[in-house]
Amino acid sequence: MKALFRLYESDGFANTATVFDLIAGSGREPRQTKALGYVLSKSPALLRALLRISSVARVVKGIVGQKNPKFDQIIVDAEMIGLDNTGKIRADLVVRFLRGHAPVFALVIEAKTAKGSNASDDSIINQVRRYVTPGVLTAVKAFPVVPIALTRTKRILPDIASVTWNDIRLIAHQHAPKDQLVGEFLRFLQRMGNDMQFYEREILSVPAGGTAKAIEETCIHACPDTPSFSYKTPLRIAFREKGGGAMSKLYRVLDIISFDPLDPVARSSVFESSLSNDEKERLAHYLEARDVEFGWGDRGAPFRFYILSTDDIIHLPHSPRPVKNIQGHMYFRLCDVLDSEKPVVQSA
Repeated sequence: MKALFRLYESDGFANTATVFDLIAGSGREPRQTKALGYVLSKSPALLRALLRISSVARVVKGIVGQKNPKFDQIIVDAEMIGLDNTGKIRADLVVRFLRGHAPVFALVIEAKTAKGSNASDDSIINQVRRYVTPGVLTAVKAFPVVPIALTRTKRILPDIASVTWNDIRLIAHQHAPKDQLVGEFLRFLQRMGNDMQFYEREILSVPAGGTAKAIEETCIHACPDTPSFSYKTPLRIAFREKGGGAMSKLYRVLDIISFDPLDPVARSSVFESSLSNDEKERLAHYLEARDVEFGWGDRGAPFRFYILSTDDIIHLPHSPRPVKNIQGHMYFRLCDVLDSEKPVVQSA
């Protein structure tokens, strides 16, 4: 028998709904975080995929002492209440792992909404440290605690596993064909807004300026991770030349990470991350080149680093340019930029 559940909105329109649409919450962050907790409690395959994410696996091994600790029971708590010297606090997600009723380890997840990429590293670190302070979350006092920061862009945080919402979407996409609940979770994230897609714009175009040489040599681009430089996640990126803004190449974006290049600890920690050896070498070259040739300003704030493919580069012999070149960022459709009969392209 085929059955359908529909949920009526305030305008009287009925949508096909799932259990995720019944999750209460006034904003994106609590709803999508509760949804993640629920699906992790019901899908062992998705939970194990989360544990296999390289940043998580590395921190688990460092804290628990095993790469793949065995467990036969999990308990997932959303918005677990704790108490520290400032009063009550709420941990977004806590996943406790047990074997034969004995504690094995616990994940404590600090989640930021997929659209909210501007939380500082310090604020995330301080919040997580409150959670893992002994006695604050009494339910995990007997567990080795593995802290996770779940954010829009990858962060370089000491002793904290950095997971992005795109990581979650990717592992959900892999398991959705075999698990109806995971498929419904994936569609729920899509309905929460365009920010949950693999990418939000096909092409991001920015002026390369004084860093053009370093970008060309390393396939790395960086910009301040601040509200004024808040870009939508692109599939590819193009760098506009001075003058008319001609674009000669389209680079595929492999990864995006955020850290403060003027912070020695953060700068050294990035080379202990899950980046490949080639990516680490290219990033080191970019950092050294920019230190000398361009600098970082007196910001003392995180920069967003775009790790670009060295192989998947589309050359644009017709050098398309925007209708009007501007100082800031622009977005374009891939089909428009690739059309050799359009030397001048309209921004999307």
